[in-house]
Amino acid sequence: MLSRLYECPLRVLRWCVLSIYEKEKCRLMKNAFARKNIKPDVDCISAKNAMECMSKIRQGIADIITVDGADAYRGQRYYQLIPLAAEDYGVDMESNVMYAVAVAKRTDLTSNLWNLRGKTICATAIGDLAGWHVPVDYLSAIKEIYVTSCHINKVAGEYFGPSCVPGSLDYDYNKLKTNPRALCLRCYAKGSDYCSRSHREMFYGSSGAFRCLTEGRGGHVAFVMHTAVISNTDGRNVDQWARPLRAIDFELLCKNGTRKTIEAYKSCHLLRVPARILMTS
Repeated sequence: MLSRLYECPLRVLRWCVLSIYEKEKCRLMKNAFARKNIKPDVDCISAKNAMECMSKIRQGIADIITVDGADAYRGQRYYQLIPLAAEDYGVDMESNVMYAVAVAKRTDLTSNLWNLRGKTICATAIGDLAGWHVPVDYLSAIKEIYVTSCHINKVAGEYFGPSCVPGSLDYDYNKLKTNPRALCLRCYAKGSDYCSRSHREMFYGSSGAFRCLTEGRGGHVAFVMHTAVISNTDGRNVDQWARPLRAIDFELLCKNGTRKTIEAYKSCHLLRVPARILMTS
């Protein structure tokens, strides 16, 4: 399969990245391609957020980006991008599937999916599939909130207490300027990076939302991908904030109001969601 890449007519593949971590992964891939003389060459293009990346692709400044299902939809609708491939996470029948889950500390016995009103939540990002759309749709389905198409973020933001939902005040996700500032009150970054929908906000993404649950003033519930706890506990993440964390100290919140261990995500989740998608023009 890889031998076909030697014949690729594209001289340079410009991969758009959103963080230092993504840029390092891109750099390693670039070097690996060069060592094996695999074509095309890879160049790493940085952007502040997914919207900026997709704009750069439409303008011809970059070629490709990896996004979740919600941003893939935005890429198709607003930037005329098309899906190229999906990430594969293993060898079983669900290797291209992830699980959107709700996580709480095991010691927090008061939090469940039926009593989130006024709770502090840590979400991956505003407009994100697993961290925002899925939990908000769930709350709407069980009649905890009543939303209209124009005011989803406003209604959900007023339902929760002070939280961290990165990007809530960004223009692209707050064009009506009705999103409550409370959705950013538990975010960490300062200045122009405060509550930004990018890795410049420390609590952005699945790992960031899980970190939000564990640090500082913390939160009651984190809405993340099922891999967030497993990949950041029991020594799997050597960053200082994650070193002391144990998976056994966290639990999944199930839709029937019960709890299960982190490993039980296949039977205790909000929704199965598609794998992350490679988008291009």
